[in-house]
Amino acid sequence: MEFYKKWWFWTIIILIALIFFFPKSCGWVGGIGGPTTSIDCSCFGIKGSSLMNRYITDASITSCYGICLKSTCETTIIYPNGTRVLK
Repeated sequence: MEFYKKWWFWTIIILIALIFFFPKSCGWVGGIGGPTTSIDCSCFGIKGSSLMNRYITDASITSCYGICLKSTCETTIIYPNGTRVLK
């Protein structure tokens, strides 16, 4: 049986491509005039900042090329004196 000739094979390939090749928001870091708040989530795939957000000075969104595991998110507040509080 030649799988690449079946319609369901290509449907699965397209769904996998949609899940893994389009970035999803998976946390962020930023803060204006006060403590910096960082939300960090685990990602099943490749994690990094998107190209558009690399040049924003105050806030940056972390992108996940894959599946963002929202249940694993941790919030860290960093005060100007360097104190870190994990929530």
